[in-house]
Amino acid sequence: DGVGKGIADRITEIVLTGNSSYYNILKTEFPPGIFAMFDIVGMGPKKIKAVWEQLNITSVPELEAGCRDGRVAGLKGFPTRIFSAR
Repeated sequence: DGVGKGIADRITEIVLTGNSSYYNILKTEFPPGIFAMFDIVGMGPKKIKAVWEQLNITSVPELEAGCRDGRVAGLKGFPTRIFSAR
């Protein structure tokens, strides 16, 4: 109950094959480095979208460089300073 035909078909495909053709197609629409950013604490979909669309940052190394050179701090919702442990 509550699961439509489209979702049911995708679930069935995953259960039977261990794979999702829909996911594989969707994944090609994004730069591969984007997905690694989800492993960073505090980086959710909105922030990843912001750095990608506004700064063309598509990987963790590019994100680190953008933080170091101050570009990321200029975006709404991002801290302007990062404090490191002593």
